[in-house]
Amino acid sequence: ATPRRDALTGRGAAKLETLAAASRQLAKNARYAAHGPGLPAALAVHAKFVAVGTSRGLTLVFDHFQEVRRVLGTACEDGVAAVDLARASDLAAVGHASGVVRVWDVIKGGLLKAVDDACAAPAACIRFVGDGDATLVAVDGAGGVAKIVVQ
Repeated sequence: ATPRRDALTGRGAAKLETLAAASRQLAKNARYAAHGPGLPAALAVHAKFVAVGTSRGLTLVFDHFQEVRRVLGTACEDGVAAVDLARASDLAAVGHASGVVRVWDVIKGGLLKAVDDACAAPAACIRFVGDGDATLVAVDGAGGVAKIVVQ
């Protein structure tokens, strides 16, 4: 087989590694449909963290040892639709199915900003802009794009 063929079939340059502890935690959460944190719905990766947004509105923040270090938000019916972690700081931006965008301090667990009218439809994608942590862009399911400056 050629090297390209090997890479495409899982042999060669690509390596799949299951994050077993995080996977166990998320599978355990899924068994508690009515009262648990919800099913995984969004993912973001940072140099220090992995954030998983859930269908019940929470964002679970794992460290790279796969331990839950922080739970952002309160369980509700407004599921997380998009999440991003700022590259240059410890901030998380979370977009919800209602269109609300929340910015959190991951270390302290505090809500820094909530923008209730950021998106007219469920947030489809949210990203911090550049290396700073004060500006983000969100796109919603209806095609609306919003620039949000956190002050």
